[in-house]
Amino acid sequence: MAFLPGSLPPSNFQWRRKQHRSARMKSEDGVVQGVPIEEIEKHPNVKFHRQGILNDEVQKYGEDTKVVKGGSHPEEWSTDPLQRTVVNPPVYHNSTVLFKTTAAYKYAASDWPFTGMWYGRHGNPTSWALEEAFAVIEGGYAACATGSGVAANNAAILAFVESGDHLIVTDGCYDPTREFCDGFLKRFKVETTYVSPLITPDELAKEIRPNTKIVFVESPSSLSFEIMDIPALAKVAHDVRTLPSYAEG
Repeated sequence: MAFLPGSLPPSNFQWRRKQHRSARMKSEDGVVQGVPIEEIEKHPNVKFHRQGILNDEVQKYGEDTKVVKGGSHPEEWSTDPLQRTVVNPPVYHNSTVLFKTTAAYKYAASDWPFTGMWYGRHGNPTSWALEEAFAVIEGGYAACATGSGVAANNAAILAFVESGDHLIVTDGCYDPTREFCDGFLKRFKVETTYVSPLITPDELAKEIRPNTKIVFVESPSSLSFEIMDIPALAKVAHDVRTLPSYAEG
């Protein structure tokens, strides 16, 4: 799941709340374990979650170089006094994270993942390297790795809808996505309209309602492999109601 250029993460992610909490902590404390918070925020993992990658220096590279550079921070992977390091990120096998001081723990717990690593389920340098690389290659604002495609689809939908909302989904979607819409979402009074994977932009515009919150397309379609005109359909969604469009393929 990646946030596209020009769009901010959904309010359901409590992005603004986290930013306010970070600003408050910064003004009250200023230093954690003897390290200024300004220095902590320069660390690649913290910087990625706070700022995304749109303004990152990696954007100046060509597409081939981005594939190599995206998510790569070898200077952070060295434990060698001579700064010898490795090409690829180490694989972190962890759930629990150790902290030297209570202050460091409280800082990390206050605003994860915007304060770096706190608990394995919320991410670690290995998963964050993957997310950053994906965002760089796809040209997104940021990215979120999940345990499966179903989890990615469901998380993207739940980030935008609530009871009483409506969403538009391609009839060629992955079957578990349909089950999620017809089962879980229906129980919470979220209505789904399925449209042809060959729908035109004009036809899509007619399906958008005042309470439509997301247009979900999949290209190529699951099993039947129709190719949808994602740019044209996304433009309609953005023009009619500034709707988020989610493409899965």
